[in-house]
Amino acid sequence: MSHSVVVDVIGPTTVEQWWEAMGAVQTRYPLLSASIRKIPGKRPFFEKVEGASMPFRLSPLPGSMVLEQEMEIELEKSFDDGSGPLTRATLFHDPDRSVIIFTTHHSSLDGKSHLLLVQDLLAHVGGEELGKPLEVQPGLAQLLGLPAPIEYAKNIGGRLKVVKSELEPAPVRVQRLQLSVEETSALVERAKKEGTTVHTALVVALALAGQRYCEKWNVEPIRCMSPIDMRKALNIPGAAGLLIGAHSGSVPIREGASFWSMARTVKKDMLATHGIDGARQLMGALSSMVAEEHNPNDLCSSATAEKHVVNFVQVRLCQYLRLSRAIVE
Repeated sequence: MSHSVVVDVIGPTTVEQWWEAMGAVQTRYPLLSASIRKIPGKRPFFEKVEGASMPFRLSPLPGSMVLEQEMEIELEKSFDDGSGPLTRATLFHDPDRSVIIFTTHHSSLDGKSHLLLVQDLLAHVGGEELGKPLEVQPGLAQLLGLPAPIEYAKNIGGRLKVVKSELEPAPVRVQRLQLSVEETSALVERAKKEGTTVHTALVVALALAGQRYCEKWNVEPIRCMSPIDMRKALNIPGAAGLLIGAHSGSVPIREGASFWSMARTVKKDMLATHGIDGARQLMGALSSMVAEEHNPNDLCSSATAEKHVVNFVQVRLCQYLRLSRAIVE
């Protein structure tokens, strides 16, 4: 699994500026030079590889480039078992416009880290110094004060082999959903007035759209997994790494209930997981899932067994956009 961020920069720059900035951010962010190491019987860990550099591809910026298609290409490329570089960058350059794509292994950096990385990259291109290299943050469980994990309950022994899953992965499709500045401002103000947030409003809007256009969404309660940035709770606002908790709960779609009352209910349910105690409960549950040492076949078997309960539904984005706009009226 991986995720990407795309930055479209309008203005004159040189390739040399970008090369220097890429070198600077790699020095500042040690995880850009790290890989995942796994020793049989031991838990995986990050290892900084001396002399290793983040893969950086440079290409002229074509006039007909579609950003969504470039993201699909990047997300289709696997990081395999993580034993190589965990982040790669692509620069499409024109003297008056540049497009940068960062793609990262899911275990290394979260979305907020990508934004920090982009902020520092653009700052260096603009002539600013980035300061001292960042320290590698301890794991989230350690930051939350949880006890160190116990030894594996079993040892699979031998060399781990990557096996091919019988499940065919769905092709990556990236589509852009964008509200105008005016619509975004109206949504933010309306959410504040209603005592909730834009995030919870969009969660409810998506659930309603799914029910409208897919019968399967009406069979069972709709559950939504929402990532939660833990930096504020841990008082580490500028830290880079995988520093997110999560809220998993059903979306209370009730006949006759107003849209905003449902959004307020979602917000209330989420509040408990924003703090340290909620994050500790989540990490405890996740730790129990990896209490034993697994091999790749275990994951494939689990995925096959649960395949019948997982439904991936593509919501028609144009109708979802109209529904999102309608909630601010």
